[in-house]
Amino acid sequence: MWEYTIKVDTPENTEIEFELAGIGSRFAAMLIDYIITFLITAIFFLVFGIIAIIFSNIIERLGDYIVALIMLGIFVINFSGYFILFEYIWSGRTPGKRVVGIRVIKENGQPVGFYEIFVRNILRVIDLIVGPYFILFSQKEKRLGDFVVHTIVIKEKEVFVPVIETTADNVTNLNITNISRITPNDFALIGNFLKRENDFDNESKDNLLNEFLSHYIVKLSLEDIMKVDELERIRYKDKVTLLNDIFICYKQRGGTA
Repeated sequence: MWEYTIKVDTPENTEIEFELAGIGSRFAAMLIDYIITFLITAIFFLVFGIIAIIFSNIIERLGDYIVALIMLGIFVINFSGYFILFEYIWSGRTPGKRVVGIRVIKENGQPVGFYEIFVRNILRVIDLIVGPYFILFSQKEKRLGDFVVHTIVIKEKEVFVPVIETTADNVTNLNITNISRITPNDFALIGNFLKRENDFDNESKDNLLNEFLSHYIVKLSLEDIMKVDELERIRYKDKVTLLNDIFICYKQRGGTA
């Protein structure tokens, strides 16, 4: 198993190591997803068959060629659309990937965006033929779609998160709709800072806090709560409160919302 390590550029020089998902776990996830897509496609075809019977005159006028194209379109849209939809709303995971415990991310360790998700899944039909060979012989176990958009598939390991006792100061009612953009490693980094903030001198911890918030305010679309360009003028306590709210919100969602 190849290993791929990226370095998160923080004042602590924190290194995050990702273990790549092998062909076995990726096949298991794919099998689960294909069973689901097969069942969904079967339902669509059943509905289409019922409609064809009810409107048989219209279907006959369309001709066999048009009907075949419609059925092919239903299959392609369902097949690719399933993976695009779930990987987008679940930040690189499908139901199969979620069960197996793997996730798609960019090579630089950042979450995938819509462009990467769309392109790699449009190429999935080709990867049904060549994908296993790419994964077997690629150093980073990448299929064709991963090569094109520079993504990798990783195993989501249990990460160490320091225990933070629940008090009135670390319970939040803040509802962050994009909290699923936070990864387990993000959660661990935030938790480590909140646990160890008193280990830093005032200037270092303020700089580190500003760096965290600059990243997560944009990542979670929280500009209406706190402006990145105003961080230097905002009280330290208020910034810690927001970072703590992010931590607790992720924890309240079970970490896999």
